[in-house]
Amino acid sequence: MPFILLSILPIIKITSEGYQRFLIWIYFTFNTLGMLINFIDFAYYRFNLNRMMMNVMETIQSESNKSVLLFHFLATYFHLLILFVVILVAWIWAYKKIKVIPFGILSYTKYTLSSLIFFFGTVTLTIMGARGGDFKKSTRPISLIDAMDNVDNPQHADLVLNSTFTLIRTINKNKFKKSNRYSEQEVNQILSPIKQYPQAEKLEPKPNVIIFILESMGREYWGALNEGYDIPDFVSYTPFLDSVSKSESMIFPNAFATSRKSIHGMPSILAGIPSFEVSYASSPYAKQESRIGRFCC
Repeated sequence: MPFILLSILPIIKITSEGYQRFLIWIYFTFNTLGMLINFIDFAYYRFNLNRMMMNVMETIQSESNKSVLLFHFLATYFHLLILFVVILVAWIWAYKKIKVIPFGILSYTKYTLSSLIFFFGTVTLTIMGARGGDFKKSTRPISLIDAMDNVDNPQHADLVLNSTFTLIRTINKNKFKKSNRYSEQEVNQILSPIKQYPQAEKLEPKPNVIIFILESMGREYWGALNEGYDIPDFVSYTPFLDSVSKSESMIFPNAFATSRKSIHGMPSILAGIPSFEVSYASSPYAKQESRIGRFCC
């Protein structure tokens, strides 16, 4: 991002030799760091089975022998270090093959105007790319969970993501802290998270259960949820749901939202995981496998 913005600034001497030398340092400083993070994750991924996120910093901070671990890592994965250096050298060589030729400015007015148009056009396209390429549907920058849109298995999302992106997107986002207040035995005894039903209680044939999940719908539109209230001139906008509700259905009128956002309600509905301070769907653990299975939306 800094390289893109500095390369399109509407200033006169953007093609000068000194400024281009400055851009080279900016370009390779940020990209070398980003590539280094991904190379580190090449080795670390098999232990974590997840793209590197900011929660890895908590693990590093708790280690007292950081220097010993660093040299052990370099000795164990020296082949990755060699590959990293080779790719970086080849990258720098290829970059320098592109020559920026300084040009004369015949009209400062036309140059400034065209530079401003190009600058704001590039900024607009960059913001559009960060939001998934569509201003109409995308109202916020893309996140880790967007990588699951076009994969069948949540674990395959790691092929779409890169470690630099996951680190940036999880800065100050990991509010889930592991707690050992209760032992595994106490948790199983109190909560009984794994349900085992007797064979005799199983229904044959299996019932056909359909879950309706509606977006941005309040109870004031649903007739079946307002039958007990004397509302003058009330109009129901859900004739089909009303008919389903009246035919052998049980209605729970006292329902409470688990969060302020719709996507945060998905873990509650599908997995029984309510939102606390941070939604499970927006956390770094959204695509990890648990006892209830993989969750993604």
